[in-house]
Amino acid sequence: MTTEPLYEYTVRLTRMIDFGIPPADGFVGLQPIPSAGLRADIAFAGESTGRLAGAIEGVDYLNLRADGRMELDIRAVLTTPDGARIALHARGAGQNDPANGRILLREHVQMTTAHPDYSWLNPLEIWATGVANMAAGTVTVRGFIVKTDA
Repeated sequence: MTTEPLYEYTVRLTRMIDFGIPPADGFVGLQPIPSAGLRADIAFAGESTGRLAGAIEGVDYLNLRADGRMELDIRAVLTTPDGARIALHARGAGQNDPANGRILLREHVQMTTAHPDYSWLNPLEIWATGVANMAAGTVTVRGFIVKTDA
């Protein structure tokens, strides 16, 4: 298996909606995470560079489980410089790295568009890794096309 870089985006967190407990309190252990988990909607916006460049904005419908696992459910729109819109859906996991004040991210990404210039994205298998710095309010993610060597 080989990979090919597709994009790198850096976004700022623009809004955080909690459902009873601020997520930052759960991340750093200021409040215990309920057995049902801690839900937060985290909005973001920024720029993507690389083969797939443009503006990106969306929401991570995050669930922080009582065992500390962060379940990512990201929905976003990437708008290319020529005006094409591409829907991005990523599922994955976050792992708290408190010693370095960050969250390590692993994502499985699906992109969808009907725009003819970008329809090549629709069937791709895309994996992404990244880092969230909650104190700075930034997230950087790099996405890769997964290729089979068959």
